Amino acid sequence: MDLDWHLMPISEEAASSQPPPSHSNYIADTRPRKKKARTLRESDWEPYKDRIIQLHHVEKRPLPEVRILIEQEFGFIAEYVG
Repeated sequence: MDLDWHLMPISEEAASSQPPPSHSNYIADTRPRKKKARTLRESDWEPYKDRIIQLHHVEKRPLPEVRILIEQEFGFIAEYVG
């Protein structure tokens, strides 16, 4: 009979879900978090969609430039998340 079963390593998931030991120098992060950006819905993009397609697909302008032009032309601010 094999009695080494208790030497098996704990999975990373199980180990990470355990609180830090009380004797550690663990300090909780109490810094305030940034607010999340508002998620834009498809309807938010609709008024600008044709112009974005014109600039990016037809005129082959890079997305950072398209974002700046749309902001200047319409005041519509959006972030490019690549």
